[in-house]
Amino acid sequence: MDTWLSRLPETPSRNRVQQLVKDGLVKINGTVPKRSYTLAGGETVSIDWPEPDDPWPFPQDIPLDIVFEDDEFIIVNKQQGLIVHPSPGHPDGTMVNALLHKFPNLPGINGVKRPGIVHRLDRDTTGLLVVAKTEKAMNVLAKNLQKRTMHRRYVALLIGRTPWEKLTVDAAIGRDPQNRLRRAIDGPSPRDARSHFRVLLRSHKFTLIECKLETGRTHQIRIHAKHVGYPIVCDDTYGGHVKRCLERLTSDEHELRRALQLFNRPFLHAYDLSFPHPTTGKTAHFQVPLPENAQQLLSIAFGESAEKLKIKRIAEIES
Repeated sequence: MDTWLSRLPETPSRNRVQQLVKDGLVKINGTVPKRSYTLAGGETVSIDWPEPDDPWPFPQDIPLDIVFEDDEFIIVNKQQGLIVHPSPGHPDGTMVNALLHKFPNLPGINGVKRPGIVHRLDRDTTGLLVVAKTEKAMNVLAKNLQKRTMHRRYVALLIGRTPWEKLTVDAAIGRDPQNRLRRAIDGPSPRDARSHFRVLLRSHKFTLIECKLETGRTHQIRIHAKHVGYPIVCDDTYGGHVKRCLERLTSDEHELRRALQLFNRPFLHAYDLSFPHPTTGKTAHFQVPLPENAQQLLSIAFGESAEKLKIKRIAEIES
């Protein structure tokens, strides 16, 4: 039932549908069904839509790692598990709610639900985001993104040993026709997508790469990694599930096995961000290190070689 309902144009997502069912707002032939109800055909399905949420996100005291702030923008080092802005099924507890607690003048810039948001990261992707504080900065930064003068670099850990040192992946991305929460190569209404991969570390089992985005489609790096046959470690959605990682290990690699089992998200981190300053045009450059558990996983997987790749925290504007 929830699968069928989620495919209707007026329902936002399967998660939202499941919440409506849980709240008793969906009826089959006038009665509230079990959540596991399977449609047989011929039933009358009705939804008692609740009142819409308040369109204005409310401030919440959620910890944020602010890397840099001036009069024009804010640089945030986003933590794992934090959704960037409110969406159906996630009305609060987002980075926007946290930003409004610290910066109450953001509402009105770039609309109600996404005040100041120039670009996004997936829920479990960590790293750098820029947030505009003024309308001028919002417009300039959005143009930088469009004109590709905003440079974003990531590090990702892939399953397998790649045969290439550098690789450009040029493959359009659209929605997955089988799952509206996923994206797919050449899915419906595909948009061009281009990623540049460069090897940083390599073993027989895993490859650490730097990823430079030329475009910024949803799940782009994750999909492109899967497309070339080397999915991102612990990316259950796109073929990098933990079981596949563990299958590559020998019976005596206990420490690495444990680290992989504890690392419950795709190994993807936005470590480097640069763009022309919205007012001066001078280069603004920022870097943040990997989260501690990600660095620990690399140290176990690559030994001393991983220590040489430790990323420094940088926040600088060209003089």
